[in-house]
Amino acid sequence: MTHPLQSDLALYATGDLPLWRRPVIRLHVSGCDSCRSWVEAFGADRESLRGLAAEMPAEVNWDRLAAEMSANVRVGLEAGECVAPRVRRPVLAAGWRVAAAFGSQNRRPLESLRLI
Repeated sequence: MTHPLQSDLALYATGDLPLWRRPVIRLHVSGCDSCRSWVEAFGADRESLRGLAAEMPAEVNWDRLAAEMSANVRVGLEAGECVAPRVRRPVLAAGWRVAAAFGSQNRRPLESLRLI
């Protein structure tokens, strides 16, 4: 049995799943204990978060905070584009392979070594 994605189950639990997907998920959840428990857990988490949100300070301008956070993310992404990607040099990357191959061809048997 193929199960829906957890993101679809979470959206179903919150009522945010697109209308055309709801019947498919509802049918699956009605016959699958595992997915039903996920939907119940997502619903319980949502209620828990609502309780925590009620305790948040009312005087904070949440829209402004969200805009500042989005701006910071954009700045970070743009800064990442300015940094040149690190270029690997194939000669150095293959250098140890050449040394290992050369070294393995010039080994002497243990019997030929003299111990003083």
